[in-house]
Amino acid sequence: MAQRLSSVRMSTCLVCGKLTFDTKRPPKFHRYCWRVWLKSPDGRSFQQSLGMRRMRPNLLPRRMGAPVDENKLRGRYAWAIQCRLGENSYRQIAEENNIADFTIVRDGIEFIMNKLPPPEFVAARFRKPIQLLRATLTADYSPSIAVLNG
Repeated sequence: MAQRLSSVRMSTCLVCGKLTFDTKRPPKFHRYCWRVWLKSPDGRSFQQSLGMRRMRPNLLPRRMGAPVDENKLRGRYAWAIQCRLGENSYRQIAEENNIADFTIVRDGIEFIMNKLPPPEFVAARFRKPIQLLRATLTADYSPSIAVLNG
């Protein structure tokens, strides 16, 4: 699992704040979000500034908080797959990753689950795991006690 994810580049979209995926570089936008942003006043200003060397392009302002750590995103995404689509408990994942407190794993998985983009926002090769993970967000999904406690 970790080896397959090591070739995946991840970041968060500057427009919607959801996860972005690529194989070459961590993208700053989903294509859909990029197109919407380009039609906005800031996006049109950005396009105009590209032709004028003295103007500095104004992308979106940096969000408050620590910068996104791609390795943490990738790790948390792997945890979500192991827990939500596999049968590993928070405690098992914590032990495998030398983490003393399983709530760190639980919170990391919750963070990733809240950042999952709509499947149509990502390339086809990334859609299936996102669709499966998002399916666990429905009211019908409730983790077993074994997953919760290990």
